[in-house]
Amino acid sequence: MLNDYMRNKRNIDYDDLDYTFKEDFFVAPIVLDRGKDFSSYKLRDVLYPKVASYYSYNHKIETIIFDCISEVIINFWEHAVDDTQSIIVAYGNKNKVEIACADTGNGIYSTLSPVLKPGMKKEDVLLKAFSKGVTSKKESNHMGYGLWILNEMVSSSGGKLQLFSEGAFVYNKSGKITKSICSYWKGTIIYISLPLNNPKTLIDLDGLNKEKLFKIKINFNNE
Repeated sequence: MLNDYMRNKRNIDYDDLDYTFKEDFFVAPIVLDRGKDFSSYKLRDVLYPKVASYYSYNHKIETIIFDCISEVIINFWEHAVDDTQSIIVAYGNKNKVEIACADTGNGIYSTLSPVLKPGMKKEDVLLKAFSKGVTSKKESNHMGYGLWILNEMVSSSGGKLQLFSEGAFVYNKSGKITKSICSYWKGTIIYISLPLNNPKTLIDLDGLNKEKLFKIKINFNNE
């Protein structure tokens, strides 16, 4: 996703990646770092307004993109334990948007498997993470909706979702799910591709508690 952004750059400072717009697409990268205020500032004051301006012709498209970005970031802030390097990138044009996030913290298997049935395979743990109400933080107010929401939005829109974590993956292509083992990555990588000809927002999803929906927020101040 960063090929077009990086191709002509040298001595890249990954702490200072900037929004880039070219003829018919944009690239919006943000380093996610709990210890640096610019992460929250760039999300709130740089990335969101510029992406909103790009899709200002269709409010529903704006909404689905921010729904997805929000859910990805919320899951990062809550689950990337011992994370040291993370980045989220949005890449879009008028036909589709792609969102990717990679972290280097404890992966989904390490954080979720202790609260599930003992002995589950890594790929089965990842798949279980897509179920509504499944969370590694049962004693908290975390609802376990994040990956379920992303998966439902991808399925209803005919898009793609890929989740890699600790040597396993789950792949959703237009609602068809596959899972298996793969090369090892410490932490989690999530990739979403959504066609924009049939955008589905959170409000459009079946099976979502709408009262809980309006409690879902991003804490830009990391408090």
